[in-house]
Amino acid sequence: MKKLFLLGFLFLSFALAEAQSRIYKVEDIPLVHLKDARRYVSNPDGILSPAVVSAIDSTLYALEHETGIQTLVVAVGQIEGGDCFDFAYRLGRENGIGQKETDNGLVVLLVTGERCIQFATGYGIEGDLPDATCKQIQVRYMNPYFKDGNWDAGMLAGIHAIRAQLNGTGEPLQAPEDDDTFLLFSIFFCCFILVPLFLWLNARQRKRCPKCHKHTLRQVSVQTLSRTAGYHTDEVTYVCRHCGNVVRKQRRIRDDDDSHHRGGNGWPFLGGPFFGGGGHSGGSFGGGSFGGGDFGGGDFGGGGAGSKF
Repeated sequence: MKKLFLLGFLFLSFALAEAQSRIYKVEDIPLVHLKDARRYVSNPDGILSPAVVSAIDSTLYALEHETGIQTLVVAVGQIEGGDCFDFAYRLGRENGIGQKETDNGLVVLLVTGERCIQFATGYGIEGDLPDATCKQIQVRYMNPYFKDGNWDAGMLAGIHAIRAQLNGTGEPLQAPEDDDTFLLFSIFFCCFILVPLFLWLNARQRKRCPKCHKHTLRQVSVQTLSRTAGYHTDEVTYVCRHCGNVVRKQRRIRDDDDSHHRGGNGWPFLGGPFFGGGGHSGGSFGGGSFGGGDFGGGDFGGGGAGSKF
């Protein structure tokens, strides 16, 4: 029994040491987006917390829908060769992050063992995210947290600054210098409270009967009236459960958005890790598809920036 216990202890110790000392090659990085189109963060060493990974996934899912830009975030302890620039560049180019036609891929690489943060930008976004801006985001928003080993707050601040830069919403919010509580609270408040509340109010308003003004409309049928190239027009019939009033509404929607109007998520970027609604599973970079597949074939030319902390 003692021998079995000793062998088990040695095996566990070896496994833990192996996990802690793993040195990743480019081909070793798990490409989570290929399995789930709503995921963008590869975090095999558990450097980032699950809650922060989910928040980043949701942010980058929204960014792709806003701009078409495809992002891969990687957080690992050690990499082969220790060259963060080369590793991030190869991650983007060898995996074809971004659309082939526009080369709009972005790689964000954090290597805690090398104490480096590296951005690699595809040809197509070098104008929107120039090298100097990449460096500024790292120095201003990420490195102050990374210096203290606060990987969660640093990565969250950096990703939100990147999104603000790429979606044209203007100057990113100033990251707090001494306390990351407000930053984390703001992010989770928006993701878990503000947006769901807005959707609930919007859905409630759609159920308001124009006759009795109660929120008791119930959808009873959907009939397709006409079809044109890529679109179709539906007539939706509602009946008020309070007064019996019948309401008919027409809507014109794209064929590939049909699932959202027939019981799907109904709100694209909330199909992410927070809400887990139906409609999308699996995925690929570059095809606009959620059915699992390959990357889009984007190319990288050495744009981006890196820094040590």
